[in-house]
Amino acid sequence: MNPMMYTTKEHNTGSSSIPRSVEDSSPSREGDERIGQSDPEVLPKKKRRYYTTKYKLRILEQVEQLTEQGQVGALLRKEGLYYSTISRWRKQREQGAFQGLSGKRGPKESKNKQEQKRIQELERVNARLKKQLQKAETIIDFQKKISEILEFPDSGNKS
Repeated sequence: MNPMMYTTKEHNTGSSSIPRSVEDSSPSREGDERIGQSDPEVLPKKKRRYYTTKYKLRILEQVEQLTEQGQVGALLRKEGLYYSTISRWRKQREQGAFQGLSGKRGPKESKNKQEQKRIQELERVNARLKKQLQKAETIIDFQKKISEILEFPDSGNKS
């Protein structure tokens, strides 16, 4: 028989019709200490590494300062990086991708929002100036009344 072509019946060594995987996991088997434990060969998934802009720029600067053969490789091994990562960071730096990362995160403000902020600021300034004008008019009216009471001649009225 061809070893590449076999059926499930030929491969199953048990006499029962229960599939082998279910048969192996049954708690009735004695002496098997692996039951209930996780498979030691399954490794946990590594966390994805994220690099800050400051870190990327620092590493790129260090790589550019190294001149002797083997120094770049030693730095990459020490930092746990690949040369392709350095190449990608260089391209990002040339395209100016690192310059935009220093600002706020989130959606960019639209021109309409910027105009709304400017309008609000101008309205605040306008309200403040109106209050100052009202105070100045009150002071002028008060000065006119005092002038009338004390009978000072009006400086603008020459008779």
